[in-house]
Amino acid sequence: MCIDNKIYLTFDMDWACDEVMDFLYDLLENYGLSATINITNYFCNIGRYRDNKRINLGIHPNFNPIINGDAGGDNKEVVIRKCKELIPDAVVARSHSLLNSTPLTKVLYEFGIKYELNSFIVPHQIIKNKISHLEVTTFNSSKFHRSISLFLTLS
Repeated sequence: MCIDNKIYLTFDMDWACDEVMDFLYDLLENYGLSATINITNYFCNIGRYRDNKRINLGIHPNFNPIINGDAGGDNKEVVIRKCKELIPDAVVARSHSLLNSTPLTKVLYEFGIKYELNSFIVPHQIIKNKISHLEVTTFNSSKFHRSISLFLTLS
């Protein structure tokens, strides 16, 4: 598969509220965009995301408490199991802080994860040169100051 001239949208939920998740869904729908959303917790309209063929749901496990020594008895298997209970058919994962190790990769695979998105890849200059439009959409709510989503259009 050639990835030249493509931008893949991925979002990490990071405990966003229902209002923000509805806003993101509507943005993706309005622009007809496909995306992978890595889920941290349950939200009211998760069914809309599951039913949408352009949206792939992954998991977003947080292993940081384990390495910080404040996991409260959770281990890597428990953290992944809790995420998989939300998205049982998930085959994609991105850990908080892009945390990665061979033991984590092994356990993710044992839980059915085929694709790990824990690598930060700096956009290639060729892609940067082809961006012809950048739209910044700002979300304001009474509960949260704002979230910003960037949508890029290749020329």
